[in-house]
Amino acid sequence: MRKRLLAAHAANMAVLCLVDQAALGSAEVLEVLAAVCAEVSLVSDDGITDPFALLQFLPTNECAVDADTRRRLVEFGIAACKSAATNDRKGKTLEWLLHFMFSQVQDFRVIKCNYRTATEEVDVAIQLSAINPQRCWADMSKPILVAEAKNWTSKVGQEIVSKLNTIISVKRGACKIGFVVAMAGFTSDARDQVLKLATEDRVFVLMDQQALERWGYAQDFDAELNAIVVEAILD
Repeated sequence: MRKRLLAAHAANMAVLCLVDQAALGSAEVLEVLAAVCAEVSLVSDDGITDPFALLQFLPTNECAVDADTRRRLVEFGIAACKSAATNDRKGKTLEWLLHFMFSQVQDFRVIKCNYRTATEEVDVAIQLSAINPQRCWADMSKPILVAEAKNWTSKVGQEIVSKLNTIISVKRGACKIGFVVAMAGFTSDARDQVLKLATEDRVFVLMDQQALERWGYAQDFDAELNAIVVEAILD
């Protein structure tokens, strides 16, 4: 089955797999599905779910994975971000990867992915689900974090930082940390805009592909993200 799935993926065929709950507990199965960028539907006594991309499916169904499996799934996810053929697919693939990665942080629960309101769109919305005094985001008075995913071929400029600032400002004081993840990196004016907004009670975390890999491949996943956010605060 592995060979057939890999061959289908190599031939640029879309892969849809029906899985049961037991299959989601197998690291081997998850790695194969991630390697072929599979969409999956869960089969249970209640029927068959609509198909989802694997990295979106796992957090939606609250499936935690071990550290080694997580690193492999992140690796496959980053590869998929780089190889996606269309702009729409590029954007969605990075959103799904971030959905998965943020869902694996012990203190977080991803509440929305690609969330549209009447006035804006948020790629990933995260809720703080527990207080860990060792983490710099441990503030239940501001329990919402947001993330923007930009899988562009060009660097992200200051307009995206400004957009994130607007998103945070209309969250009724419940949000102070925003992430921008840009695979191609950031322009100097984007970083300058972060400094201009530093007087506000807000933290902007700019992550390029190198920073995303640093977090995704870390043995202590939560501690590494905490270190990245602390660096953004102190910068």
